[in-house]
Amino acid sequence: MNSVLMFVLLCVQGIHLQDTSTGPVAVKTTYTRASTGPVIIREVCPKGKCVMLENISTAQKDVNLDGWVLRMTIDEERQYNYNFRSFNLNAGKRVKIFSRDSASNAGLNDLIFREGNWREGIKVNTTLTNDKGEEMASHIKNIVLIDNRYK
Repeated sequence: MNSVLMFVLLCVQGIHLQDTSTGPVAVKTTYTRASTGPVIIREVCPKGKCVMLENISTAQKDVNLDGWVLRMTIDEERQYNYNFRSFNLNAGKRVKIFSRDSASNAGLNDLIFREGNWREGIKVNTTLTNDKGEEMASHIKNIVLIDNRYK
């Protein structure tokens, strides 16, 4: 395995490295969020434990998420879909969707993604689409390797 790929894999696991023979190498993580309605993706846990949605409606309006899909795409390859069924997200409230491996951390009002586990990656694109297939919210995490040897 080449040294840059090994470095990136270790950084994703939370290990900070510095290559003393060739100079410092850094990792920069960026997050981008967007929404077109009252439901936002508040948080995507870095270790893939859960995804948190929040209804930030200023009109105190509940949102029926029946038929909506929470989709996480890892490194533009692997895709995980959580399909909502008969679920209302009340105004001002949050819900966490826990991965199967983290189900023991779920509270009474949380949901569990029983078909799989959210994962980590270099680029994690999480979207929420409504029952018409329209994207309502997104959360993008991108890890960039910065090689300071050439500055």
